[in-house]
Amino acid sequence: NWRQTLEIEPENQNAAKNIEVARLTIKDIIDQINKQKQEQEKQAQQQQQIQEKLKELIEKQKSLSEQSQQTKDQLDKQQIDQQKASDDYQKQSQDQSQLQNQTEQTKQELEQQQDPNNPMSSQMQEAAKELEQAAENQKNAQQQLKNSDGTGAKESQDKASEHLEKALEKLSEGNDQQKQPSGNPNQDQQ
Repeated sequence: NWRQTLEIEPENQNAAKNIEVARLTIKDIIDQINKQKQEQEKQAQQQQQIQEKLKELIEKQKSLSEQSQQTKDQLDKQQIDQQKASDDYQKQSQDQSQLQNQTEQTKQELEQQQDPNNPMSSQMQEAAKELEQAAENQKNAQQQLKNSDGTGAKESQDKASEHLEKALEKLSEGNDQQKQPSGNPNQDQQ
């Protein structure tokens, strides 16, 4: 309408002003949409990195669990003496402590990734809870290893692995939901 008015009355300042305001408003909206897309891409990339870290944590936790079981089996079969088993458990305890720190760091990264103006998605909240539970099981395993309790440590380590896997699953669910196309209102008109 304003353009038609301007074509008919080129000296009409109101029409020219309204066209410019509309153009600037549209430009601002497009800029905001582009910025939002960039932020979503950045968040998706960060979530992908966290998922990769979780996969590494799972592998390390499973490896530690296997080491604990191996030490226990060797002790049970008297292939190693109590002192060697104790030394092995102490080393595994240190490794378990490092893994617990990495798990807690990953949880913090997950929580920091969230926009302060946007509450955490339910999947991210659940993933953070799973990481917290994994870290608690890792802490228990570390203490059990210090006490040369191979059986208890293995159980705690296996529980920690399960929680890490659940955290990865929750984040994957969140990514799948984000990737699903939202309904396009113009599709019916095509």
